[in-house]
Amino acid sequence: MATVPVHPLASGDLVFAKMRSYPAWPARIDCIRPNRCPTRDQGNLPAPVNDPEFHWPIYFYGTHQIAWIPQKDIYHLEDYRDEFGKNPRVKDAMYEAMKYTWVHFQFGDGSNHQAWSPRHSEMAKAWFANQSDEVANETEWDHILEPPQKKQKTKRTVNNN
Repeated sequence: MATVPVHPLASGDLVFAKMRSYPAWPARIDCIRPNRCPTRDQGNLPAPVNDPEFHWPIYFYGTHQIAWIPQKDIYHLEDYRDEFGKNPRVKDAMYEAMKYTWVHFQFGDGSNHQAWSPRHSEMAKAWFANQSDEVANETEWDHILEPPQKKQKTKRTVNNN
């Protein structure tokens, strides 16, 4: 069975991610600051680098679902391609990971193509250098990471007529 790799994970990496009751699935670590994880108080990088409980924002190919997955359940795609990639259930997702790597990505051009515009490239460079949190595209993450709206209480007036 696979073990957590020695080389560190990073945003943008192609990986296999494992959720309970599912096979390891082709995925990508998305460009969401890890300190925004709602289930764990953590920084933007694992400390120590091999912290098995550090959670990464994962985008699953094929299903297009997203989830926060602990580092202990994430494996570099190229390192584990032979072990996990032959599962017939992940065949279509493997194809999408290879052919449409940047689909639904924060810095893509909005299509399934891998070409980035110069504007997106500059934005991505700033994001990866921790100089900006601005991303080019809205993704599913934007909908779940927004702070919940507080309900405003309305005053009821009593009419004593």
